[in-house]
Amino acid sequence: MAAKAHGMQWKFPERDFYPRPEKYVDMSDIDKVQPVDPLEDPTWSVSVRAARIMKEKVGDEVAVLGCIESPNMIASEVVGMETLLMGCLTDPDAVSKLLDAVTQSSIRYGEVVNEIGVDGIFIEGSTAGGEMMDPSMFQQFDGQYLVRVIDSCRANGLSTLLHNCSEKPLWREHLGTGPTAIHLQLSSVGMPEVAAEVKGKTCFIAGIEHRELLLNHTPDEVKAEVKNALDAWGQDPGLIIGPGCELPYKVPVENIKALKESVELYGKRQ
Repeated sequence: MAAKAHGMQWKFPERDFYPRPEKYVDMSDIDKVQPVDPLEDPTWSVSVRAARIMKEKVGDEVAVLGCIESPNMIASEVVGMETLLMGCLTDPDAVSKLLDAVTQSSIRYGEVVNEIGVDGIFIEGSTAGGEMMDPSMFQQFDGQYLVRVIDSCRANGLSTLLHNCSEKPLWREHLGTGPTAIHLQLSSVGMPEVAAEVKGKTCFIAGIEHRELLLNHTPDEVKAEVKNALDAWGQDPGLIIGPGCELPYKVPVENIKALKESVELYGKRQ
């Protein structure tokens, strides 16, 4: 929705759940991309109104989170991922202009949902992976813009949950942006290594493997993996258990229940 608000055009396929890009913004038109107020965009405002309804209806029972992508990811959907990566090398000034515009929009999004009273913002930051960039490229075209969003949220008293499900996540760089919590899939990182650096700095959301384990394995295997994660973390506070990313549609309900029940069973601390 954020990318569409900045000029990308989409369409809904006949046999799919998600819209698909129909036309990206051309790099020659980057100067036309301006910051957007989510409340004034007919599509982006839908999610804001939905958050308000959820907060009113179930906010006393469950946490209601806003959701946004990192500025780099939004930019990749505005002009296309390949175009953005090539632009980082061939036209970095244009890329920086685009990133600045979407960063201002993202900051405004945080202000808007904070006024609603959401309990935090989930930030999708999975372009920050070794498949896409190295640490220096991250700092130039990703991290410095992400920090502006997170800093603004913090200034407004809003928690941030920074997600990264890339196969080679730049999680140390993400940790340095100062999120309230960092969410990584355990199939891509070593739990002991992450725990050693995360504890005392931010909350860690340990992502149980979702594409194979939760989708195709048994509830007992799910419970065993959760127990392994809890044991590897130890007795210290600051751990949340969740799936590694969005659950596939055909994940058995029994496995979803097993994920929850295993935390209740093994997650009690002295």
